[in-house]
Amino acid sequence: MSQAEVVVVTCVIESSLALAAEWPHILSDYIVPLLQRLGEHQFRMSFVGYGTADARPTPVVHKTFFIQPNLLLVKMREHPQELGIGQTGSGGGYGMAALEGLVAALEMYDTLKASVESKPQQAESNVTCHLIHIASTPPDPAERPLWNMSPALDFVTWDTLSVEMRKRGIHYSNILLKQIPRFSELHASTAAGSVQPPWFTVRAPHVVHLTGFPQPQKGIKRPSLSTTASADRSPELKRAKVPNASPRKSPAVPPAAPPAVPKSSSPPIKAASPPIPAHVPPAPAALAANAPQFPQSVPDSSSIITPNQLLDPVRRQEISDKLKHAEHAIRIQMTQVLQLEKEGRTDAARQLRTAVHLRAEKLKQFKNGLTLQYQQAQAASAGAGTQPGLPAAAPRQPTATHLSGVAVKGEPGRPAPPAPQHATPVIPNAVPKIPMPGQVPPEMAAQMQKLWDQKNKIAPSHPTASTSTSPDKAQAQQARWVGALTWRGFDSETHVRKDVHTRVAMVTRAEAASMIRLETWPNQLSLAPSQHPAVPEKALHLWLSQHKWIPLSVQQVPPSPELPIHEAKANEEHFRGLIRLLTEKNLYALAAWPNAAGIMENRLLLFIAAGNRLVAGFFPQPGGVPELPKGDPPAPAPAPVPGPSQAAANPFAGMPPQIVAMLQQQMDAKQQAQFAKLSQEQKAAVLKNIFARFTAAKQQQQLRQQQAQQQQQQAQQQQQQQQQQQQQAQMQAQMTNLQQQQQQQQGWMGGNSNSTLSALFGQMNQQQGQAGPSNAMLAAMGMNMGMGNMGNPNMGMNYGMGAMGQQQQQQQQQQQQQQQGGPQQAMMPGMHRRTPSAGNNTMLSPEMLQSFMQRSQDGSGGSNGALGGMA
Repeated sequence: MSQAEVVVVTCVIESSLALAAEWPHILSDYIVPLLQRLGEHQFRMSFVGYGTADARPTPVVHKTFFIQPNLLLVKMREHPQELGIGQTGSGGGYGMAALEGLVAALEMYDTLKASVESKPQQAESNVTCHLIHIASTPPDPAERPLWNMSPALDFVTWDTLSVEMRKRGIHYSNILLKQIPRFSELHASTAAGSVQPPWFTVRAPHVVHLTGFPQPQKGIKRPSLSTTASADRSPELKRAKVPNASPRKSPAVPPAAPPAVPKSSSPPIKAASPPIPAHVPPAPAALAANAPQFPQSVPDSSSIITPNQLLDPVRRQEISDKLKHAEHAIRIQMTQVLQLEKEGRTDAARQLRTAVHLRAEKLKQFKNGLTLQYQQAQAASAGAGTQPGLPAAAPRQPTATHLSGVAVKGEPGRPAPPAPQHATPVIPNAVPKIPMPGQVPPEMAAQMQKLWDQKNKIAPSHPTASTSTSPDKAQAQQARWVGALTWRGFDSETHVRKDVHTRVAMVTRAEAASMIRLETWPNQLSLAPSQHPAVPEKALHLWLSQHKWIPLSVQQVPPSPELPIHEAKANEEHFRGLIRLLTEKNLYALAAWPNAAGIMENRLLLFIAAGNRLVAGFFPQPGGVPELPKGDPPAPAPAPVPGPSQAAANPFAGMPPQIVAMLQQQMDAKQQAQFAKLSQEQKAAVLKNIFARFTAAKQQQQLRQQQAQQQQQQAQQQQQQQQQQQQQAQMQAQMTNLQQQQQQQQGWMGGNSNSTLSALFGQMNQQQGQAGPSNAMLAAMGMNMGMGNMGNPNMGMNYGMGAMGQQQQQQQQQQQQQQQGGPQQAMMPGMHRRTPSAGNNTMLSPEMLQSFMQRSQDGSGGSNGALGGMA
């Protein structure tokens, strides 16, 4: 590649716990070899971590823009949780928001290219982009991104994602912990050229797809993953690799190639020029096996590492990797101790815990010895001058002579060289050269200096006259612990209980570091509330004076590259929320962790001091925090006018919880601050005013509810009245119609009853083939009908209705007949089913007919006209 070419790499990694469990292997076995292949060129590196779709505040849990790769690699190795790795689950079968993470990476590339094109001196640079995607979980079914910043990527889908990558010239490679078809298809559709096979070992069932990585250049010895593999197989080669960063040039060459060792005496100097030198940390298996033995013999181990080697960045990086893996092995064994305790195997847990503590103590001594040697080597190199050609061996000969005998003792297989040439067995036929400031970038020098300090747990170092600078002096005057405090709280948006954490720094005086032993503290402390309320400050100070304790100032961590501004704001809010919680609840907070015997003990007490400051007290004595002082539940009588610090701490102190909740709803933050400055009388007046307004508003609400109920009842009553009026009007109309029909039918029956009956009987007789009845019979029937129906004015109406066939009037008359009763009404329905048989007529029996016939023959019967007229 030409010098004008710029190489950028983005790691897109999911934040699942499944991936975090294998992260050390992924970093050392896969990521490091890939970066080594790119290590021949100047390149920048960025990071994107994505979680599940319901992760808050966004599914993209972390983003780091393009920076020097050594800075990002240190965080990936030492603090992967800060990058979001292991912070979420695997989606519970739903999948991870992989599309959001990949689109966020595209936005980073667009921003980088825009910044490069805006600078004239870089406009002609050729930017080569690599995207390394690491996943263990399939993606979720989301079709488009929802959390991207660029509107141009709103409609990106899985089908068009490969097109977007090819448009930007991105070489997409992925490392999958299992076969994931979606990501394999994405790689196949994105790869512009041939797919590259991995040149390192891939563990089953892992899958690695690569494309776009340069081929190794001939004639340049570069370390590869086979170096690590050979170190696992041969202890002698592992020793030979310590000062030699690149013993072989390709993985195909078998291990232990003696001719290659003398020829590669100078490549470590060349490898130090790029931002990321070609470092190859040992394989995790070898490191885990090496970790217990590495600090076993502190003098021998430290003497093997000469001051010259400490100034070599390649060697320094290898030592740092070994130390980190040793610490990781100790943490793994501590988890095994806890597991044994849960299973009830207390004896085995106690033995293992003792061994782990012994290893941790030896490792600490080993690191302190390395730090001291590194400071002495820096002082010697500073006094030797700045010319690269100077050997600068004379100033370091006393130290080397002092350590030479122990170094030879530490490696019994090597011949004992003379004291002035102590480094000759380690690097044969080569004169050690000290990298000068012109050869080592200042960023790398500063970073390697930090590697020897405990970044989160900095114990006071041993000051020397030759290495004490103003920052070192300030740091040596205090012991500092940086970590997270967690407690159970509420989400500000959903008001759901969740774990809240804030990153803080605890600082104490340097002379107390040996008693506190910050290196044994966990990186995260879980806080629990005290069982009893807090006592007044004077009573607390009296109680503290009766016990042995060490004060620590608790401070919030300011924004830094490790803590971006948006995360720093949330961290500050949580820190203030912790202070507010302890003040309002009037409680202490306790933090516990296991002691040497594995028993959980409360070691740290957090309380609020004057000035609304958060202070922690460490109790080194056995048992941890003693029994806390007990105060009366009602707080002691305060001074007539509280101080401004107390008022600012809790403006609602001494008020019932119901009143406090009402005030918090009625006041915003500014009003609460103003309320805190008021006197007791003014506060009482404000409370009365708020309570009066609250009562009036409640009464108005009740009055409005009553009025609404009354209006609803009145509307219902009006509706009922309207219905009753309509029913009455309908009834009156029906009665009027009935009366009119009765009048018409009565008139019709009075004038036409005889003729109608005669016609009806005539028709009946004709149908039966019989002679019609005599006049006397008709007269008798007419009289009977008229007599029988004189009390029923509806009789005529019934005949008329039968003739007209009006069913409605028939039903009304039947109802009236049922109400009146009597034998005559029982006959009425039969009139419409009239038959020629006289026996079926209940009104005219045979005896009556015979009697009427006799009367008719005697001439004693009345005329039909008189009967008809009476009817």
